[in-house]
Amino acid sequence: MKKLFICLSLLGLTLVSCENHSKSRENPQTVQQDRQVVGQVREIIIQDPSLSPTAKNVEIIAEEGVVTLRGQVNDSQEAKVIEEKVKRIPGVSKVKNELQSRNK
Repeated sequence: MKKLFICLSLLGLTLVSCENHSKSRENPQTVQQDRQVVGQVREIIIQDPSLSPTAKNVEIIAEEGVVTLRGQVNDSQEAKVIEEKVKRIPGVSKVKNELQSRNK
């Protein structure tokens, strides 16, 4: 009986945390800010002539100021350059660099 109660409690907490997360994404102002950040990141990457065509196609995800970068770049230096540029954008609180280097 105790195990059942604990399992149900954990399930309830999990569902509540998922619900709260989805509600924060429904805030139109937050969604708009995230879209603006994605646009700014994309623009900075595209405008940099030192970055490879591969780097210009990375996936950019913004969620409440946290920017996640995914995809391939030529090397680890290119990944670092992109990360540093993104960190300087107003509204970016954190960068999750998940970029993978083609030339390791």
